[in-house]
Amino acid sequence: MKIYEQDNTEGKLTIDVNVVKDGAVEVFFHDIGAAAQRMTGDSDYERALRIPSEQTAKLAMHLLADKFAGDIQAQSKIEAYCKERGIETSVWSF
Repeated sequence: MKIYEQDNTEGKLTIDVNVVKDGAVEVFFHDIGAAAQRMTGDSDYERALRIPSEQTAKLAMHLLADKFAGDIQAQSKIEAYCKERGIETSVWSF
């Protein structure tokens, strides 16, 4: 899933987030062009940040807290957010 893209005279820079085979989340940064050349001495620079599968639930908890903390409508907003993106949920109450 592409989360950032810049394409101009300096080159092309992209950041993608993917779930890889072992269930880890990988944030992949790729810079091609003059800016990469100046920064690294090579016109093609790649860097990946991997979050192990056993840490993805913790990541999700922190991201949700960062986005919805202090919001009394957090639960309904999270439910709508998931529904809009095709993320399966279930609800229980008593």
